[in-house]
Amino acid sequence: MLVTVAICTWNRALLLERTLERMIDLQIPSEVKWELLVVDNNCSDNTDKVLDKFLDRLPLRKVFEEKQGHSHARNRAIKEAQGELLLWTDDDVLVDEHWIANYVQVATEFPAASFFGGNVEPWFERPCPPWMQSHLNLIGAVYAIREAPTDGTTVERSYLPFGANMAFRTEALREFPFNPEYGRVASSLRSGDETDVLYRMMDSSKHGIWVRSASVKHFIPAQRMNCRYVYRWFRGLEESNCDLDADARFPRWRLRGYLSAMVKCLWHAGAKDEIWLRALIDCGKHHGAIKNWYMTAWRTKAVNG
Repeated sequence: MLVTVAICTWNRALLLERTLERMIDLQIPSEVKWELLVVDNNCSDNTDKVLDKFLDRLPLRKVFEEKQGHSHARNRAIKEAQGELLLWTDDDVLVDEHWIANYVQVATEFPAASFFGGNVEPWFERPCPPWMQSHLNLIGAVYAIREAPTDGTTVERSYLPFGANMAFRTEALREFPFNPEYGRVASSLRSGDETDVLYRMMDSSKHGIWVRSASVKHFIPAQRMNCRYVYRWFRGLEESNCDLDADARFPRWRLRGYLSAMVKCLWHAGAKDEIWLRALIDCGKHHGAIKNWYMTAWRTKAVNG
């Protein structure tokens, strides 16, 4: 089997170097061949020099995608991929040495499955603050932490893999490319690109399988370990969710919900307890929905003159 591993990167050369260093230790089964695609999404740092350091150490192929945006970069990787199984990870991840082997094993055992997801553990740059450590169950998705079920478990719509550790049959994914309307662009926290693809696949009767044994560690930088980042992440998430489930009406209940959650958040700010965190999350979600409505209304007005 030929496997393609794809990484899309934008201006994170130092982290990318650590990710590639770990991949040198991958244990590849004798019956498996693999290639590594790194899509440079118009980087302005020294990403290209970092990649050159690994050209003779990994089966690396450099790809350049000028159109800014995670979905554009991912679609370029899909176009370039030569493997029948396409494994995705990020430029800030450390993969387990049996990562590829375990995906191949489960993909072989479940030939009818179109996609797969693995375990994502946190790799904190520094010890996280007490409020964050106490409530990782509420904000794990913010940091792409995913506790995958046992190998062979079917993926449910309510609990999906994260892009830091997922895989697809390449031909199946080519039927459902990433929508550039979703996903991060530069430093934006807008999301929804992965969810959109997986929903469309599942709506077309395709299914996925969990591969808990295909595990990775995802880097969480210190500058993201704060409530402002949590707020921005949930705001971006709800912007994307509203696009997936569009409603042309003005969300008056969202405005009331935002104000109510804001008061509760401020009242409990000193305690930083679960009530405070849930209120913060609700504030971000309501803000994202309101922002989405205004942006949609503005675009509609611009088109209609």
